[in-house]
Amino acid sequence: MKKIQEFNEWPSSKELLFIGNAWDLLSALILEKAGFKAIGTTSWSIANSLGFSDGEWMGFDRHLGIIKTIVENVKISVSADIEAGYSEDANMIIENVFRTADVGVAGINMEDSLKKSMDLREVLQHAHLLEKIRVALDHNDYKYFYSNARIDNYFQSRNPLIETIERARAYVESGASEILVPGLKEPAGKLVEYMDTSHLYENAPSAGRRGM
Repeated sequence: MKKIQEFNEWPSSKELLFIGNAWDLLSALILEKAGFKAIGTTSWSIANSLGFSDGEWMGFDRHLGIIKTIVENVKISVSADIEAGYSEDANMIIENVFRTADVGVAGINMEDSLKKSMDLREVLQHAHLLEKIRVALDHNDYKYFYSNARIDNYFQSRNPLIETIERARAYVESGASEILVPGLKEPAGKLVEYMDTSHLYENAPSAGRRGM
């Protein structure tokens, strides 16, 4: 629980946190030895290292097993990329979030993509899911568990900036700890202008189609 609380508090600190992406135990150990204070697993790299395409094709149990191995063998905080939750059923997604939390990660990164239809969840649908996840976590001793909401509409939308603002507002209001926007073309500050929140992260435009 100490790692969860520390990870949750870092955005309000003056220290910039650099998170290294790991896909197996060796890469995680190298990042830890290099001095990183936190690790973020990357679903794209995990899948490809095992011969799968990204997009929830490798199965959640196998994916979670790799995350668990990393967590059990490093001393620094780990945030887990769980794609879109490995289900379209809200209760199953919540169960997968808890299974991930129970292996000892400090938080999760979950996106709003629909894996099998190459589309996005409706804004209110995904916001409601995030709210249910937050409420469930808060009622089960995971009050400080970090929930990073990834918005994927820059890969699909014709009006990505407008929709990103709409989604970001809805997700933060629903309990997301932070917002991640891969593929963002505008400066992050332009989004912050339209939002009454600083819960925004700008990811590199070169980010993979289905990975961090």
